[in-house]
Amino acid sequence: MTKRFFALLTMGLLMAACNKDNTSSYTDNVDCSGISTDQNTYTKAVKSIVDGSCAYSGCHDSKTAAEGIDLSTYSKVKDEFVNGDALCTIYHDCKPMPQGSDKLEQDVIDQLTCWVKNGAVQ
Repeated sequence: MTKRFFALLTMGLLMAACNKDNTSSYTDNVDCSGISTDQNTYTKAVKSIVDGSCAYSGCHDSKTAAEGIDLSTYSKVKDEFVNGDALCTIYHDCKPMPQGSDKLEQDVIDQLTCWVKNGAVQ
């Protein structure tokens, strides 16, 4: 019984390590000085990154919504990046995304992180 309790506790702590409470651990550690806030909006930059890396057929598009995650609209992307595990996954600190692919380029990760840091503007 004790082993099971500690196993469940450990699993819970690991799962909690990548959640909305830790979004600031990513945004606090990125330098956004070289990224234009006027250009780094959902419409001008983030949508094309998400569509090309996440929200395509068979993954996180509206029809497939793998693991219940649909990244096909601004509000859904914003919610997942601000309140969900999207940052944790693109940093490969929890379930690495894009699944089966290399980690996104660091400048792309920084751009997405800065988008969140600067208010996830549409």
